[in-house]
Amino acid sequence: MPQEKLVKVFSCASRLTMHCLVHDDECVIEDVDFDVSGIPCIDYGPSGSQKGIYGPTFSVFLSFFHWRRSKRTKVVFIENVPELPVDVVRFLLGDIYYVYVFYMRPGDVGFELLSRLRVFFMCLLKGLVGLLQMCCFAYDQMC
Repeated sequence: MPQEKLVKVFSCASRLTMHCLVHDDECVIEDVDFDVSGIPCIDYGPSGSQKGIYGPTFSVFLSFFHWRRSKRTKVVFIENVPELPVDVVRFLLGDIYYVYVFYMRPGDVGFELLSRLRVFFMCLLKGLVGLLQMCCFAYDQMC
């Protein structure tokens, strides 16, 4: 992992506001307990740059993980291409999150817009035993 990029992103203070198109002004970014996100797959996808951690959008990954870590979001679901290495996500989040990985094919979900295999990460903030048990039960029911 390019240490220089990692140190730069993780040492930055998180922004508390962002330009809002609705209000055409700076609005506060609210804290959430649950985040469901798809992060750009350009660096890992078969039709992208395939440069992995050295790719042009890897900083977006790092920024997303830095934000979730700093906010201690309780549950984070991440969707991406199956080429995204599991060990990268575990390296960036595994010290404070339980990271569960599962793969879904289009036939698994019956959703015609899902045309290829996808990877999903369910990240649960450590120390939330009751929530963890509920999510693990739901995960066991799905898989």
